[in-house]
Amino acid sequence: MLEDRATSAHRTPEFDFDIYKDARLQADLHGGFKTLHAAAPDIFWTPRNGGHWVVTRYDLISQIMRDSVHFSNSQMNIPKTETPYVMIPLNLDPPDHTPFRAVLVR
Repeated sequence: MLEDRATSAHRTPEFDFDIYKDARLQADLHGGFKTLHAAAPDIFWTPRNGGHWVVTRYDLISQIMRDSVHFSNSQMNIPKTETPYVMIPLNLDPPDHTPFRAVLVR
């Protein structure tokens, strides 16, 4: 998941969801996400596991992945940790990730 740089005032809507303990996902991962899509907003803030954003739609995920002004790849651990494991280039934001990704794209 992506860490949002927005203030807590922008954390709406809120939806109670625990990615590690949700019964829908434990019973049937793919079916559980389908059920979650029907029940939850397309993007929401959950207070579980220290609080984090959840995005359930491909088009929104694609948009967020290109928006390094508001979202960062630097912290993708749930729950958030003080010293996150850094995987280069996955946890780097532009422009720091560009030289690494240029090598991988070739």
